[in-house]
Formats: sequence, structure tokens, C-alpha cells
Amino acid sequence: MTPENALPTVSEDLRKEIAAAYGYYSALIAHGARKENLGGIFLFAGELASESNRLLRAANIAGAASLAASVDAVLCRQALREGVVDFFVTSFDEAARILKDELRKKQRVAVAVSLAVSTFAEEMIERGLQPDLFLGNEASAETKKLATRGAQPVHSCSLASGESLYIWPVPEVWSRRIAEFDALVMERLNGLEQEKKRWWRLAPRYLAHEARKLRSLACDAETAARIEELLRTAPAGD
Repeated sequence: MTPENALPTVSEDLRKEIAAAYGYYSALIAHGARKENLGGIFLFAGELASESNRLLRAANIAGAASLAASVDAVLCRQALREGVVDFFVTSFDEAARILKDELRKKQRVAVAVSLAVSTFAEEMIERGLQPDLFLGNEASAETKKLATRGAQPVHSCSLASGESLYIWPVPEVWSRRIAEFDALVMERLNGLEQEKKRWWRLAPRYLAHEARKLRSLACDAETAARIEELLRTAPAGD
């Protein structure tokens, strides 16, 4: 029999997707010397596919400018519909214009371009659009050239010792007051690192649609227990 105050559960597949995105987010933050965000950093995610989508979502949360390529326009449109990218373009010039504008302003943006990865990478090399980071499992001749010019590979990071990634559905009692709940958590956990606050605040926006009403945090068991206590508490005035 389920206790009345038991929290809803999250599917294992969704947990894996969120954990994969968080692993890349941690890696990006480490590359940014643990800055609050990665504005002004350009990430080349390579071929648009499941793994690059996870990295693109992480880059969105971290605040980087990012791009992935695919000759399959259907995949590009799907990434746009699912919120993985902000723009779907069909040429190097279009992609470069968007990226340069947002990099100059140090703003987050994600672009999908319907070109072969090798074609786009060759254009970057020839025309001087140099990424700072690239997906670590991309091992093409072009990405190796980008690496010789200073681009660094991104590999998923493990959780810090003593931490687990906790994922919670927002209970119905808080569903219409999520912003209030988020503010309450940040108030109670005022010593939380900036990068973890950023994940808590932005991950629901940039993860898959089914994660919009979830909250997650990499933390120790004591911190998780404090959050679960808040989740089980009705909002003031209810």
C-alpha cells in the first residue's frame, strides 16, 4: 500500500536521459572553469543523433552556443520541434551568422544545419569558424584538425563522490505554483553552488518535454531529504 505522502515516481528511461544530459552538463561546467554559464563558448556537437542531442541540451542549460549537423532534414526539424535546437538552417553561411551574433553577445543558442558533418567541419576549418569544444566521441579527420587548432573534446563526467542525481516529479499540490516552489528550494539551499542552481532552474526548460514538471539535483542524501520534505509540504495558504 502506497503511503499518502509518497512522491510520484519517474520512469527509468527518463532517468537515464536526464542523467546523460547531466553528465555532459558537468563536463561543460568543468571546461568553463566552473563559471556560472558558458556564454561566448562555441560547441560543435557533430552528427545530430541521440548522444549529440543530450550534449546540445546540456549546452543549452550551460549557456553555450552550439551546433550539430545532419544531411537528414527530418532529423533537424524534429530537433527543432523537441526544443533541442532553436534554429534549423540549410547552409554554412546561415549557421555561421547566427552563431557569430550570439557568441558576440555571449548568449545561448543551438543550431541544426542540414549538411554532412564532414562538409560543415571542412567549411569551419577553411573559413575560420573555430569551436572551443566538440563531442568527444567524434573521431573524424575534421574533428582531429579542429583539435590541433585548440578545440577540446567533451566527455561525460561522473558524479562527485558522495553525490547522487536525484529526480523528483513536482507533486500536484505544487503544480500551479512551481516558481514559488523553486524559490523556496533556493532559499533553503542558499549555499548551493551556482552551477547547480542553474541546472535546477533551467533543466526543466531544455530537457525533453516529459521532464518539464520534474526537478533534479546532484547532491548528497541530506540535501535530497530536505528537498523531499518541501515537496511533501503544502504551499502556504493552501
